[in-house]
Amino acid sequence: MTLVVSALTQDCVWQAADRRLTDLRTGRPCSTDTNKAIHFAGGMLFAYTGPARLEGTDTAVWIADQLWRGNDADEGLRLLRGSLERAIGLQRSELRSFAVDGVGWAMDRLTGAIGPRLLRISNCLDDQGVWAGALQDGIRMWDGMLKPDAGPSMRSAGQPVPLEIGRRWERQVRRRLAAKAPSADIGICLVQLIREVADRNPMVGQGVLLSAIPRSAVESSVGATLASMPLATEATFKYFPEGSDQGIDKGPEVAHPGGTRMSKFSAQTDAAGNQSVEAMFRIPERRAS
Repeated sequence: MTLVVSALTQDCVWQAADRRLTDLRTGRPCSTDTNKAIHFAGGMLFAYTGPARLEGTDTAVWIADQLWRGNDADEGLRLLRGSLERAIGLQRSELRSFAVDGVGWAMDRLTGAIGPRLLRISNCLDDQGVWAGALQDGIRMWDGMLKPDAGPSMRSAGQPVPLEIGRRWERQVRRRLAAKAPSADIGICLVQLIREVADRNPMVGQGVLLSAIPRSAVESSVGATLASMPLATEATFKYFPEGSDQGIDKGPEVAHPGGTRMSKFSAQTDAAGNQSVEAMFRIPERRAS
């Protein structure tokens, strides 16, 4: 089971998701390092809660594969929604609760301004993101933007966040934002929030993948994804393993509509400062015209 926590401001969006995979038959963790995050189209971050595999494929990989089939981001999202309708319907009844939570950036078609975007695709959450009490009919999608004058916004999906924990860490985030703290400090608050919930809830893992996309990365990109790998000036993703407070460079699935796919990104730096990077790239098959 999963906990996804997101924060949005007018300058940056963050998302953190735990990486524990739990066997529902035994209630015990069977993996502490399962990726549940996807970076899409250079401007969106997604994480899911629900079954670990769809149609025989790891769910994060499956989601990224649906997204990159589109010729543009909007088509990729439509394809994802339709594919989820089919795939979730094939799951055992106890595995049909599913949600994909997304944050990122979008352009207002009326003003041309770029603003923070919130998107959720689910069959089990209500309009406020709360468990609806029963599976809904079909997959629903919520999609909107923060208003230009809106303040910071935080939300979660998946396992419940106790009210006192959520409020305490929201206050911490707001204080750091008011003090103009580095964006990495905001992200660490989300990591600590998830870990505090994990202390009480064994369905949530202590290992967390933190991802972020600053506004500057979107505004300065021209057909390129600047946030697909860690940047020298902005930490765009970092993995915090269970039992460690030291983040390492390890990335989510990356999908570009009609373009390449990147999986299993990791980077290491030796004592001399030399960095080695590993990643797997895939190129989609051309569609028949």
